[in-house]
Amino acid sequence: MWQPDAVFWDVLRAVLVAATVLSWPLLCVLLGRLVGERRVVPGVRVEGESLESERR
Repeated sequence: MWQPDAVFWDVLRAVLVAATVLSWPLLCVLLGRLVGERRVVPGVRVEGESLESERR
């Protein structure tokens, strides 16, 4: 009776490992896009950088 239980946990562990391994690239891409969007915000400038209109 313990054997089907053990198979269930082995399959569950394998599915969780596969999901974790496959989700890393997706997570990295999403984090990269979020960080990229924060850096390029219209109207916000980096400290020490002047806008073109201020130079004139």
